[in-house]
Amino acid sequence: MRRIVLLDSNWAGHHPTYFKAFAAALLELGYDVHAICPEPEEFRKAMGGETVSASRLSVYRWNPPRVRVWPRRFAEAVHLFYVNRWMVRELTRIERGAGQRFDLVFFACLYDGYLRHFPLRFPWPWAGLYLQVRAFRMPGQPLPYTNFVPDPRRLFRSPRLCGLGVLDEGALGYLREVTRCPNVEAFPDLTDESPPKCEGVAAALKEFAAGRAIVGVAGFLQPTKGIVTLARVAERMREADVVFAFVGEMLQGVYSAEEEVLLARVFALPNVFVSFVRVPDGPLFNGVLDQFAVIFAAYENFPHSSNILTKAAFLEKPVVASDGYLMAERVREYGLGAVVPEADVDALVVALHQLLGDGWGSQDHSQMKQYLRNHSYECLRASIGRLIRNACEMRESNAQNGGLQ
Repeated sequence: MRRIVLLDSNWAGHHPTYFKAFAAALLELGYDVHAICPEPEEFRKAMGGETVSASRLSVYRWNPPRVRVWPRRFAEAVHLFYVNRWMVRELTRIERGAGQRFDLVFFACLYDGYLRHFPLRFPWPWAGLYLQVRAFRMPGQPLPYTNFVPDPRRLFRSPRLCGLGVLDEGALGYLREVTRCPNVEAFPDLTDESPPKCEGVAAALKEFAAGRAIVGVAGFLQPTKGIVTLARVAERMREADVVFAFVGEMLQGVYSAEEEVLLARVFALPNVFVSFVRVPDGPLFNGVLDQFAVIFAAYENFPHSSNILTKAAFLEKPVVASDGYLMAERVREYGLGAVVPEADVDALVVALHQLLGDGWGSQDHSQMKQYLRNHSYECLRASIGRLIRNACEMRESNAQNGGLQ
């Protein structure tokens, strides 16, 4: 039986959902799983408690040292140096304790910012979900909030790379070419499909709305979610019988002084509901989204996939999305809502009036169920199964040919 390390250093937003789904799929496929994440108790409970963890699932805490670095321009590189050193030492410790060498390390979510500092001499065969292939959709454009322009040719130089999953099916050929790794699989952008519960924030939002329609954004609130644009729309529509909701952790220190003033003013409006507390994915998060009449997904500087579309299909809620990239393509193909030019307040006001009126109810929504099937757990299990099998075959082929194992 093969031994897989499943690793994620982040526990915000979609990360717990993916991590739990990956672990469940790998266990069902017959692998022993060594899971490393920031919230091991929450994860262990979600996976069935001690019964599972004592058999084929071992759980460990992601807890690298915190390092203060000055000047700040060196902070990321130095911090990730210590993180990577701790990671290799921790994996070595766990492996020695298990008494058997790991067959593969699978990174649940790989980002460009981390990959630029990934250790070239990583000691184990590895694979992972490359979450956002920005170089394919927006070549030459830097990552948000940085000046770093990602280039997969440089990011994936590690000779022990054995496979990549991507959420953007259009990028498969591109990544196979530029990484010279033939094992690239399309993954579904799945979500937690627990029945929604109207408790906590959802109940407070329902009471606040008092029967009015709600347009909302939820999750990790940052500029790429179109927060400033939605605030401008809320201010424009303050006389309408509509509530605008901002729910989730708010990224701080990334807005201009003018934007900060705007947000403070809008968040105080009587038609705006705010709750800057993380709502974990599952029944409670679904309960928040279930209160929305329209899910705001008009993201900016964001050419990637988002499982908010899967949420919308599951809850049968319309979305409004920005034109130009993958989310717009999917909204049009599957009839998930409306598409507007990016950051266009006037177009958003028109689209919201249409979706809140008869514009949504008169449309054919039959493709929503197909979208949900295409991004289901069953599809994820099949995709990760193929990726891991091919990765293990690549590892064995390298060993037979005298290459790196």
